[in-house]
Amino acid sequence: MTYEVTLEPTPWKICPSSGTEEVIQNVKCLLLTAKGTVWNYREFGLDISLIDTPLPVAQQRFIGEVVRTVNRYEPRAKVRKVRWARSAASDGVLRPVITLEVQS
Repeated sequence: MTYEVTLEPTPWKICPSSGTEEVIQNVKCLLLTAKGTVWNYREFGLDISLIDTPLPVAQQRFIGEVVRTVNRYEPRAKVRKVRWARSAASDGVLRPVITLEVQS
């Protein structure tokens, strides 16, 4: 089954009610963590070096980074698609919507 995940903040659950909810929460945590910020686990998270790069370049690099990172740290989820939510072009903020297939 597929689910759409955004990077909007949501409350964290200490004990998710299902395996699917746990996988989705794990993916959000992974994608909201900057690589190098977790002590003793420096490779965990997304590489944020794409900040301040031109939007078309940042979009492509972000997609690759999301797929690599999810494959490495959450094998129960497969990234099927990354699209961009509509936003004002002038704000320079990427708002990804990630479609995951969850195998829990």
